[in-house]
Amino acid sequence: MRNVTKTAIAGSLALLAGSVQALPQFAANNANDIYFNSLENAYRTAANCAAFGGCLGFDAANDPAGWQRANPALANNLMPGDVLVSIVRTQNIDPLWNSAPGDRFNGYLAQEIKAIDPVTYFPSVALRLDNPTVDPFGVLKPGESLRMYAGPYNFTSATAGTTFGMIAGVTGDPFWGSFGLDGTKNTYSYNIDNPLLPGTQTKDEFFTAWNLVTKGGAYNAGNLLLVNDLNESEHGTINPSFLCTGADVADPAISCSQIVGTAEIEFNKNSSVGGVGLSPWIYSANDPLSIFVPEPGSLALLGLGLTGLALRRRSA
Repeated sequence: MRNVTKTAIAGSLALLAGSVQALPQFAANNANDIYFNSLENAYRTAANCAAFGGCLGFDAANDPAGWQRANPALANNLMPGDVLVSIVRTQNIDPLWNSAPGDRFNGYLAQEIKAIDPVTYFPSVALRLDNPTVDPFGVLKPGESLRMYAGPYNFTSATAGTTFGMIAGVTGDPFWGSFGLDGTKNTYSYNIDNPLLPGTQTKDEFFTAWNLVTKGGAYNAGNLLLVNDLNESEHGTINPSFLCTGADVADPAISCSQIVGTAEIEFNKNSSVGGVGLSPWIYSANDPLSIFVPEPGSLALLGLGLTGLALRRRSA
């Protein structure tokens, strides 16, 4: 009986070790920077395309029913109601994890332009983003902007295919967790855009702060602490510390959320729309999302639990 128990525990620990290898790894009691590349299209409802123009022709391979991609050759061609849809590929998580064959950390992101506001540095404007009222591809749940998945699917900015096929590849992997805006002063999302430039020349800056919405079965980042983006000042005072204190959380001028990020958005030169490649995605972006993980992930805790169970049974 004792041998059977040891064998079962050893098998469980071996399975645990295999699972850990297939998940992103995070440093405990530390800031973790999630360096990513993403690919993006701007989608407009067919009704708005008919009323206001500015759209590419409907493409059944890449456009959901009732939606069309905004034409990147035109300047000043983003409007409230447009939904920015992206797939996200993590390159590495500093300081512990690097993407490898069979071990990927990808995401699906959709955000709706709610308003376009002037900013102090003309001619740039701020595209105010929120969780989409309607997700064109039907992936997101209410309250979500981003869903992350851990698994083997891989892609690059040059990958040929369709938006449907690549989104299915990302979302077909085990669900890790989701993030979104909660309507408070602590979460925000916006692009700084120059409307005088066509999309083929865009050099947008993206800023976001989200909170965790749902933990999936693959989630392993513990209870994320609240942080403040040191690179962003529009939503309050630049906090001198990445980690938020109790006073920071109570301060109406400081945003404290569970994940923050910045990105640079530009035209995807490998796009099949105006580019030199076969990618169905018109834009690309890169730079980090940042979180603070205070304790080992759930799988590490499970490992400790299994070890404790083994010792307890051995003692008995």
